[in-house]
Amino acid sequence: MDSDHSFWHTRYRQQAGWTKNTRKYIFNKSGICPDDFLLEVGCGSGALLETLEDAGYKNLAGIDRDLNTFLSQKISNPSACADGLRLPFQDASFDHCLCHFYLMWVSNPLTALREMVRVTAPGGWVLALAEPDYGGRIDYPQALEHLGELQTKALSAQGADERIGRRLLALFNNCGLNEVGAGIITANWEPDTDIDSFKNDYHVLTRDLAGTVPAAELDALLSCAEASTSKGNDIWFVPIFYAYGRVSL
Repeated sequence: MDSDHSFWHTRYRQQAGWTKNTRKYIFNKSGICPDDFLLEVGCGSGALLETLEDAGYKNLAGIDRDLNTFLSQKISNPSACADGLRLPFQDASFDHCLCHFYLMWVSNPLTALREMVRVTAPGGWVLALAEPDYGGRIDYPQALEHLGELQTKALSAQGADERIGRRLLALFNNCGLNEVGAGIITANWEPDTDIDSFKNDYHVLTRDLAGTVPAAELDALLSCAEASTSKGNDIWFVPIFYAYGRVSL
């Protein structure tokens, strides 16, 4: 992968870390085992697949539209370059199907979920492990609040559904799934590590806002934000929802 892809792979690994505890809870609740066949839709760089493989899950597959240029070379499991709205698999091909920060970028999330349901075996689980809701974000102090507003607008301009999180429960209920549940991943702030988190967020913000905010204004906002972070005063919170449901037997 080139340097930009390496950055995003590191970022996606970080995101997989954010959802580790929630993922463990959902897998345990659903009875998902390391020997089960799992498909990740929208696998991107393969960061989550790597994480699952490291945790002992053996039968993994992933699809992504940009797979040929983006997938990590570390992944040892099969993958395909394909559109999640038209999965290239027969019905009931996998024990379970999951996605991670994916539905926010899909033109028709309901169609995407129905495709995930279709390729999941009866009794299997469909999981959306993480979908943000930027409409419910909390940023403090003022410099961070303004940055947050700018980022949300930029993501919307890129085609993201910035409020997908709050829609997850309704989407899952509309797919014909059983035992549907949903929730929000909790957050905490640790002063010793937040400056490192800020550095990653700084790079993401720079990419999201490039060309939409004058460079001098962006630098000034980011400098104010970094100063606040160094004092341990900042709050960066975007609610991240998850949802799960079981395919009918």
